[in-house]
Amino acid sequence: MTLELNATKTAALRLLKRPDVAKILRAPGRGLALQELASSAMFSASAVGLLRVPEETPESFVDAGRAMQRIWLDAVRLGIGLQPWTALLYVARSLDNPGQDLLNKHETAEVRALSERLYRVFSDRHDWSSAMLFRLVCVHSPTMRSLRRPLVDTFHGTGASLP
Repeated sequence: MTLELNATKTAALRLLKRPDVAKILRAPGRGLALQELASSAMFSASAVGLLRVPEETPESFVDAGRAMQRIWLDAVRLGIGLQPWTALLYVARSLDNPGQDLLNKHETAEVRALSERLYRVFSDRHDWSSAMLFRLVCVHSPTMRSLRRPLVDTFHGTGASLP
């Protein structure tokens, strides 16, 4: 499916990928329009889910990926849109890594505050690690299908064989 973005949102995404624009938006108080868009998207969701794992092992996260795939496929089958929202989880987890210099002090404090709010909402199983945050939304049929490469083009030259 497609993202179904209007012209304004498409233009905004094109601007956001530019490093000079991203640098401006990192200043405190800047980027509030993005914050409002994200808040609006989250609050308009029909439901929000948090998939957790009992321990932070590669096996647990692979199992979480499999579970997420099943959730996503069931949502699609039922005509429900699913949008992963994993950035907060991954950035928050990186804050505990030695030498983390991705965020400045203001951004670090903001991510920690958002994480604490999230964990208060999903207070059950607080001893488990978060693997995937996602929102569920009621969707309409897409106005167009996203472009797909033929399967044979995807595997051409990889040494993989098609069934």
